[in-house]
Amino acid sequence: MKEKYALILTVENENAINNKRDDIAFRYYERESINCVKSWRKSAGWLKDIPIYIMNPTGNVLKETKYFYDDFNVTYISEEPPYFNVHEHGFMNVHYVGHYLETHPDLQDTCLIHIDLDMEILRPFPKDFFDDLWSNKKEAYLGGYFKDDYKSQRTPVFAPNLTNTGFVCNIAGRFNFYKELLDHMPKVEEVYELADGLRDYDKEEYCSDLLSTIFNFKIINGYEQGEGYSIATDLTNVYFWHEHFYEKKNVNLSIYKFKLQRRLDGLQK
Repeated sequence: MKEKYALILTVENENAINNKRDDIAFRYYERESINCVKSWRKSAGWLKDIPIYIMNPTGNVLKETKYFYDDFNVTYISEEPPYFNVHEHGFMNVHYVGHYLETHPDLQDTCLIHIDLDMEILRPFPKDFFDDLWSNKKEAYLGGYFKDDYKSQRTPVFAPNLTNTGFVCNIAGRFNFYKELLDHMPKVEEVYELADGLRDYDKEEYCSDLLSTIFNFKIINGYEQGEGYSIATDLTNVYFWHEHFYEKKNVNLSIYKFKLQRRLDGLQK
C-alpha cells in the first residue's frame, strides 16, 4: 500500500482569544498561514504536493484568504469540532483540530504532519525520515528543545526533557496523538491545582511532556531555528524556520535566516 501524507494546520482570525490577551503579542494568523503554505508548496520537495488541511475551530477567515487556499489546493474547514472547550489560551485549539482530523474518514492510515503557522520549511525531509512511524518502531514524532532553549521556555515538571508541539507526526488510526493528549489533560490539570507558578500558557506542552514518558515517541531536537531559539551548531535535524509575522521585520533574524539557508543548501549538495 502506498504511504499517504497530509499537512494539517490550525488557523484563527484576528479575533482569536490569544489576540485578546496582554501576555501574548498580537499575531496575524491568516497571514502566517499563507506564508506557511507557500513555503510548503515551494520547498517541501517530495512532499510539496501532498494534501493540506487547514481548520478554523472558532470562526472563519477572510474571503481573500480562502481564495489563496483554493489557489494552493488547500482543504479549508470552518467548523467547531464535536469535542471542544474554550481555554484561557488558544493553544489547545491545535489539539482539538488534530483530534478532529486524525479521526476523519479520509485521513485514516495517513501520516499527519502538523506544524505551527509561524514555521517555514527550509528543505525537504529525507525520504526515510518517517520510516520509524511506518514500521511501528515509534508511535509518533514530537518536537523537542535543546537545553540552551529551556531558559526561554518552562521548568521541567512532568518529564526531564521538554517537548514542543509545534511539530507532531502520527499515523491517523494507528496512534491518535491528539486523543491521547486530550485524554491525559485532566492529569496535568490536577497538578496545576496543587502547584504554584505554572502558567496556563504552557499546559498543552506539559501534557505532551507527560505523553513522552508514557508512549514510544521519537523526539526531534533542533528541528527549527529562528525567533526564540538558540543558534544550532549541528544542522542535521534543522528543517524549519520559526518567525512570527510582524509589521516590521527583524533585520538580525533575516540575516541569520539567509546564512542558515545557504548552509542547509550546502548540506544538500
